[in-house]
Amino acid sequence: MIQQPCRFLYLLSFLGFFTACRFSDSNEDSPVPPVTYQKAPVQVRYEVEQITFVESIDKNPKTKYLSSIAAIPMIMHNKVKMGIFADGTPEWVITHLEPSPQWRLPSAQAQIPKDESPKTVRTHIKNGKGYFFDAQDRLIRTHPLLAQGFVDLVELLKKDQIPHTQIASRIIAGTGVDVNQRIADARAKGYQVDASQGGRVTIKATIDYTVLNPFVTPDPSAEKFILIEVLATDMKVLLSSTLYTLQNQLVSQTIYDYQTGSDSQLELTHLNQKVYTKDANGTDVVSSVDTYIRDLELEYNFNN
Repeated sequence: MIQQPCRFLYLLSFLGFFTACRFSDSNEDSPVPPVTYQKAPVQVRYEVEQITFVESIDKNPKTKYLSSIAAIPMIMHNKVKMGIFADGTPEWVITHLEPSPQWRLPSAQAQIPKDESPKTVRTHIKNGKGYFFDAQDRLIRTHPLLAQGFVDLVELLKKDQIPHTQIASRIIAGTGVDVNQRIADARAKGYQVDASQGGRVTIKATIDYTVLNPFVTPDPSAEKFILIEVLATDMKVLLSSTLYTLQNQLVSQTIYDYQTGSDSQLELTHLNQKVYTKDANGTDVVSSVDTYIRDLELEYNFNN
């Protein structure tokens, strides 16, 4: 099975990574920038909880059993406050929370000795660098980061040319799309576009994996994959995205769920991503990531 070059949920992924970070070294000499996201014209606040589970899909019963009992769910729970400035530069302040009761590990896990190393409780991301703080708000470490900017989103917001459903999806998960534009672009590029009942449109395209990663320079000579997206023209949202090899081998699949929020706007509330790969022992496994988004608040004002 190939190495997964999946459609990155870049923001959710690196927020989850920081939740798991536990550093023992310190970097007290690093200057800490002030928190200024509150001054940004675009502000987003939400909670995100992510549950990752790796399960064997090997047909050998013995291998499947051994791989399954070794898999322990990884749970990450964050409260996120984010600002996007007029030049598209983002800033995050992330508070790392305990898992919700329904996701906490079985009581048997309580017998595992506690990890006494310094744990990240708050993360501040600004100007391409992450600043990690412990429970006493002491700086533990800094680390350079790659974070995609939001210049195109800011321009659309200024012109009031982007539906509410796309704003949050694009900021939180990098998936907000203009459905009609996506369909038009697909037809212009010669991709296969099929419409079905219920306002569903399926786009099938052969692409290289660099197209899926905002941090990689597109390379036409890179390995090719088949991308299938299902769009809902009535709700104007992306419903699913599936990646196959040219040999029709499943690589990854992401399914998006939406609900109507308190302001009667459609909001992204859950997404499930499955990635098919191999573990360190060469066993076929599927990594399943469920991401739940709650208490979303979005404000933007470019008049000041």
